[in-house]
Amino acid sequence: MSCYNCETSNEETTKTISVTCASETPTEDCAKIGNGYARITYVGN
Repeated sequence: MSCYNCETSNEETTKTISVTCASETPTEDCAKIGNGYARITYVGN
């Protein structure tokens, strides 16, 4: 995941790349401006 001006994480489950690029069109290594969404999936019993 790329996020604007955040902490970089190399953990496999939270891999995050900090970028200073922000655009309305999603592109590789560039954060997206505007509303987003989150998908939460329950995997337990």
